[in-house]
Amino acid sequence: QFKNLDLNYTRELFFKSFPLLLSSIASILYLKIDQVFIISMMDTKSTGEYAAAVRLCEGIFIFTAIILPSVFPNLIAKKNISEKIFYIYLKKLVMLLLVIGICMTLFTSLLSEQIVSFLYGEDYYNSAIILSIYSLSIPIVYVGDLFSRWLVITNNTKLSIYRHLLGLTVNVGLNLIWIPTYGLKGAAMASVVAFFSSIVIFSIVSIRAT
Repeated sequence: QFKNLDLNYTRELFFKSFPLLLSSIASILYLKIDQVFIISMMDTKSTGEYAAAVRLCEGIFIFTAIILPSVFPNLIAKKNISEKIFYIYLKKLVMLLLVIGICMTLFTSLLSEQIVSFLYGEDYYNSAIILSIYSLSIPIVYVGDLFSRWLVITNNTKLSIYRHLLGLTVNVGLNLIWIPTYGLKGAAMASVVAFFSSIVIFSIVSIRAT
């Protein structure tokens, strides 16, 4: 069954996907590094309260992972037709994801206390404010998922590494400054700023540079 295996094509796929593998590792690090800082600077109870809020937001993040694969073929088709049509379609998707993300943020933020109380109980009341802050990253992450597809379609997967390294650097720096001052709120704010830096700012610069 391996006789028909094209080694050259396999090698080409490996080298094309390798930057995505490295960026995934960097992404995991900068998504979880805040919890490492919390447990080292504060205590396990605070880490649990923070992780509970983050887990809820991560559940909301999955929305684009479900929706975007269905529009990915359309993105490729638009790109094959013309650059202009591709970017018009891309802008429409960005606006749609922003609207959905903002609605999700408002819903999560306004009902954060009720959500946490219902799912975790009164012992996790500190998680509500963390959820409210961390939910600001929802529309940013939605756009970031779309930007990841843009990187693949335009064959700019190497940029994904720099993007996540930027997020990791910002998150580490701000956690070191804000956790001692603001505690769990500082960690949540650091994550939101890291998302904004690695997705919004980096996306704008990257798209304009291509």
